[in-house]
Amino acid sequence: MWVCIPRLILKRLSTSLLVPKSFTAVLLIVAFAAVGCGGGQAPQGGAAPDFTLKDLSGKTVRLSDFKGKVVLLDFWATYCLPCLDAIPEFQKLYTKYQKEGFEVVGISIDAFTDNVPEFVKKLGVEYTIVLDSDTTARKAYKVRGLPETFLVGRDGKLREHWIGYDAELEKQIKNAVESALHAS
Repeated sequence: MWVCIPRLILKRLSTSLLVPKSFTAVLLIVAFAAVGCGGGQAPQGGAAPDFTLKDLSGKTVRLSDFKGKVVLLDFWATYCLPCLDAIPEFQKLYTKYQKEGFEVVGISIDAFTDNVPEFVKKLGVEYTIVLDSDTTARKAYKVRGLPETFLVGRDGKLREHWIGYDAELEKQIKNAVESALHAS
């Protein structure tokens, strides 16, 4: 499974600690694994924290705007390589299930947001993208890695939670979305 570790952190740690970059990378991967950077379920039945963020056009978007829909929340950043794999797959899910009441909200955690519109345009993203540069949503969801994905049911409760992205998680996410759409 891939979890995003920003290159800048690797560079700073390897320079400041005077250890080889590969050793630093291994240490960071082990550290992320130790704090639970694997996929897993969010607490069943807990209410998904609402948020108020701006989309790319400056319009206010709240999670509560999607009440009654199944929502996939994807925390991502332009520097995150695994996010590049996840975003096109989330677009496919959105295209396939949008008419059944499915929404994807991509939550960019980039501190500098000037390149986000061009980035999502190049990837062909048609779902809602919001900016969380002040970390409001990231803190509410206690985001620990990238990409980090949450599935919210039609009832507004957290159903699932994953950190990272790979082929196995892709299948889990697709199955969880289909299950949530067909739940009463």
